[in-house]
Amino acid sequence: MRAFIFPFFIPVGVEYRTRRFPIVTFAVMGICVAVHLYSIFRWAAAGFDPDVSYEFMVSMGFVAGEPRLLGLLTHLFTHADIFHLLGNMIYLFLFGSCVEDLLGRWRFVLFYLLGGMASVGVYVALAPAPVQGADMIPLVGASGAISACMGGFLLVLHHTRITIKWVVIILVRVFSGDWHLPAKLVMSFWFLSDVLGMVLSSEESGGGVAFSAHVGGFIAGIALIAVIRSGWGLLTDAEVEQLNAGGEEDALDHCPATVYLLVNRQQLGPFTRAQILEMRQIGSIEPDALFWEEGMDDWRGLDYL
Repeated sequence: MRAFIFPFFIPVGVEYRTRRFPIVTFAVMGICVAVHLYSIFRWAAAGFDPDVSYEFMVSMGFVAGEPRLLGLLTHLFTHADIFHLLGNMIYLFLFGSCVEDLLGRWRFVLFYLLGGMASVGVYVALAPAPVQGADMIPLVGASGAISACMGGFLLVLHHTRITIKWVVIILVRVFSGDWHLPAKLVMSFWFLSDVLGMVLSSEESGGGVAFSAHVGGFIAGIALIAVIRSGWGLLTDAEVEQLNAGGEEDALDHCPATVYLLVNRQQLGPFTRAQILEMRQIGSIEPDALFWEEGMDDWRGLDYL
């Protein structure tokens, strides 16, 4: 009998506390859901004719063979299926809301749209010569704009941690847990995975995951945030200072309580990192105390924290 192993990894949290309600992020999510529901109702009304679904994707997506300016915008709110939509909405909520909080609402609107459009530009520039008809495959999805959010997140909030939920199914048994990993490690892994996917799929003629759009969006997000951080009249001095700080204090305050202490052979906790740093400052922790959190092989000295 062949073993059945199915691993599943998804981000479920970011240790950053937003200062404002992410209105734009939720609005984008709402539009994406509404567009997808409309596409399903339209498809169902036509008796689930695949041609109707394809025609809708062509009308809303960006088609390299027949590029339309409107398609640069509408493709960002159109998704191929429910899994495509749900995956993108999770990433948009986690990282889009953080970038919206850092930039402000109207700047985030521009950032999101420019990041998405830049991802299309890279996708078109790096696309291999297609076989006949392949250039009519529509590019749809918010992935490029969301990748821009992830790039911007990496540049400003690289000091934070991201909670990854992992689930592994072996035969009929389910194993799961959480990893609290440095954002710079997680984001770098995602980016390099997309670069690898882009290289490996460079000979394909169309369809599938648009890795080059992800890469282009990620780089565009970093570039846009770098420009905004430099000032350029887009932010006040106080806003530039806040953006450059990247919410480090809030990130520590909102860090989940995942750290355990070993003091005089007694295990204490869990604590947040901010709590432990505060206890060290006031001298309430023994200098030789050790700490441990999920993902570590053994206890370590507090200097490693």
